[in-house]
Amino acid sequence: MPNRAPNQPSIFDHSEDVTLVNRVAYEPKRASIAPPVTAIPRAITVRLATNYGQKVIYPDCNDSRIFAKLAGHVSLTRANIALIRELGYQVRVATPELDYSGE
Repeated sequence: MPNRAPNQPSIFDHSEDVTLVNRVAYEPKRASIAPPVTAIPRAITVRLATNYGQKVIYPDCNDSRIFAKLAGHVSLTRANIALIRELGYQVRVATPELDYSGE
C-alpha cells in the first residue's frame, strides 16, 4: 500500500464524496423535448366588436385564428379566452387606429 498522510482518504474508501460523485455520474439524463411553457412568452391578439348588440371577440392573429378553429367557431368566447390564458398565453386586445385627418 502506498504511503499517504493519515487523514487523506484512499481512492478505494467509500466516503460520502465518492458516493455523491457516483450518484451524479450514473444519474439518467432526461431528454428535453421542449422548453417549459413559461420560458417562451406567448401572446395572441383579438379584436372586440359588437354584432346586433352582442359583444363578440374576433381573432386578429394567426394563433388566435387557430384557437377559433379548434373551438369550431369564427369568434372566441370568454370561456375560450380563459382556457387560452390557462395555457400560458397573454391575450392582447387590438385597438382600432383612429384617423386624425379630419375627413
